[in-house]
Amino acid sequence: RKYLADTREKFDVIIIDVSDPIEAGPAVALYTKEFYETASRRLTQNGVLVTQSGSASFVPFPQVDEESSCFAPIRNTLATVFDHAVPFSCPVASFGEDWGFVMAFNGDEADARSLRLVDETIDVMIEDR
Repeated sequence: RKYLADTREKFDVIIIDVSDPIEAGPAVALYTKEFYETASRRLTQNGVLVTQSGSASFVPFPQVDEESSCFAPIRNTLATVFDHAVPFSCPVASFGEDWGFVMAFNGDEADARSLRLVDETIDVMIEDR
């Protein structure tokens, strides 16, 4: 949090993979509107922020109450800062459920959908950097 607030560096991608935003937890400050605003300012014009967003299981487990789900609140908070907040999920076998992520970006959604980066293109971009 402090690094993004203090730096003037711009990033193409910011990936946030920290613990869930449990009350008084170590990462709760990284899920606030204020933090997302700071991150948005640190992105390049076509930059993207991606964050893990907790369980995205459509079948709640008995030990997990609905109020502890953070998937929708994270997406909704990002949507207050970014033009687009796109939720998605994928199965994570070690978790035994689908896990949620949200990709957030500003700008024209049509331009974002037209981006088709293949592995080789990404490798070249990293080497050039």
